[in-house]
Amino acid sequence: MIPSRLRDARTQRGLTQEQLALDVGIHPRMLPRYEGGVCAPQLEGAVRIAKRLRVSLDWLVGLAACGECGETDGEEEITKQGGEDVRTCEHCRREARAA
Repeated sequence: MIPSRLRDARTQRGLTQEQLALDVGIHPRMLPRYEGGVCAPQLEGAVRIAKRLRVSLDWLVGLAACGECGETDGEEEITKQGGEDVRTCEHCRREARAA
């Protein structure tokens, strides 16, 4: 898990470390350790975190460039949709323009 991606996604959702920990069923002391890079969650915990933050697990662990679609190529960009920051890539933006 990439600590900065976890922290950025959490803060963009307006969640405190304690709120996210409680939402996904982990001890509140663990999230600061994940965000600090001290340790990483087990797979089940990582999946719950990704779902709660509405990002792909691949993005959270650094295998994808985009948090929305999991696209592995290109650069990610943060855009506003419905007043909320959304991480998108060129692939997502192309699909949105085509729709």
